[in-house]
Amino acid sequence: MTAEREVRAIAVPGHSSAEIPLIEISAATPGPVVNIVGGLAGTAYPGISACRMLAKRLPGLLTKGRARIVPVVDVAGFNQRAARFCPLDGRAVVRAFAGSASADESSASDRIAQAVAEALANADVHIDVRGGELTELHAHWVAVPPAASQFESLAMAVASGADMRVSVDQNEPMAIELGAAGRLATRDRAALIVSGGGGVSDVVADAKVLVDDLLRVLDALDVIDGVVTKRAVPLSVVGPKIWSHVVDAAGLWVPATTPGARVAAGEVLGQIWDYFGESVQEVTAPFDGVVLAVTTSMAVNAEARPDGDPWYARTVTVAEAGRDDRDA
Repeated sequence: MTAEREVRAIAVPGHSSAEIPLIEISAATPGPVVNIVGGLAGTAYPGISACRMLAKRLPGLLTKGRARIVPVVDVAGFNQRAARFCPLDGRAVVRAFAGSASADESSASDRIAQAVAEALANADVHIDVRGGELTELHAHWVAVPPAASQFESLAMAVASGADMRVSVDQNEPMAIELGAAGRLATRDRAALIVSGGGGVSDVVADAKVLVDDLLRVLDALDVIDGVVTKRAVPLSVVGPKIWSHVVDAAGLWVPATTPGARVAAGEVLGQIWDYFGESVQEVTAPFDGVVLAVTTSMAVNAEARPDGDPWYARTVTVAEAGRDDRDA
C-alpha cells in the first residue's frame, strides 16, 4: 500500500520569500516520526538533491510511521544561488540553529531556524543531510551531535554506512556546524548529520550515495520495505580532534589533497599563492589524520564575514586519525 504524501509550507514570520517547503509521507501503520532536512545552505546541492530523490521514492517504501522531508531550508539562498550565507541577512542559517534569540529580536536566519525547529520538534529521529557546496568538497562522513540520544544515534550512524564517523568534541574547534540536528539533539532526540560530495563532483552521483545512507538508516528503524544497498566497507572511527587551516590574508589556495585522504603529520596539504605566482605559505597536516573537507575555490580571504564565520578563509579540515571498527 502506497503511503500518503502531503506538501505544505513552513512560514517564516516577517519573511515571505523564505517560506520553506515540507513534504510529509505517512504510512497507514503507526511508527517513528523521522525528519530528513537538506539545504541548510543555498548551494549545498548534494543534500538538496538527495532529499528530492528520497521524497519521490518513499511513498512506495514507507510501511510505518511518518517521514517529514525538508529539501531546502535556506530557500532565499537557493533561489539566489548564494553559497553559505543567507542573502536576507548575510548570516549562515546552519549557525543560527545554535542561537537562542527571541522571535522579536531575531534576524532572518534566526527566524528560519526557529520556524524549522518548531515545525519539526515532535520527532523521534532527526537527520541533517549535508553536501559540499559549489566551492567545497566534503568527505563522506556521519556525525552524532553532542546531547543527542547517544545509543540510538550511534546505531543509526553505523547503519548509514558513511566512510567515517566523526566524534564531535565540544572541547575542540568545531569544524562541523551542528545545525538543525544540534538543536533537536538538545531535546534528547536521536539525531545525526550525514554529509558528502560537492565541489567539482557530480551532484546526482553524490546525492545517490546520500540516499543510500538514508535508506540504510530507515531500514534499521524498520519503517521501510524494499531493497536497501548494503554498506560495502567497515565504518572508520575518526576524531575527536578536528583542525582547520584558516588563512590570515587574501590569496590563492591550491590544494594538494582530497577529501577522505589519510595524511601523516607534516604532510603538505596545499599552498597559498599570491596573485603573481609566488608561494606565500605551505599548509601541512598538524597530526596523522583524515581529510574531512577541502575548499575548491582558489580565492580565499581572511576578511571577517557579517557573523564572524571564517568559511571563506578556511582551506582544509583534518580530523585526527582514529581506528577502524575491525580493531574494536
